[in-house]
Amino acid sequence: MPLPSDKRWPAWLDFIQGLTGLLLVFFMWAHLFAVSSILLGKPAMFAVTRFNGEPG
Repeated sequence: MPLPSDKRWPAWLDFIQGLTGLLLVFFMWAHLFAVSSILLGKPAMFAVTRFNGEPG
């Protein structure tokens, strides 16, 4: 991939920052989902575990 010109660097950096922020949002929602299942009780926690692909 060719390097962007000097005047386009800020736009590329903003784009990359936006992508990493979006990844952080997805991670935080997944983490919130997993942690809240613990607070909701054993059946909810095991349902999330099965959803995430635990064999058996």
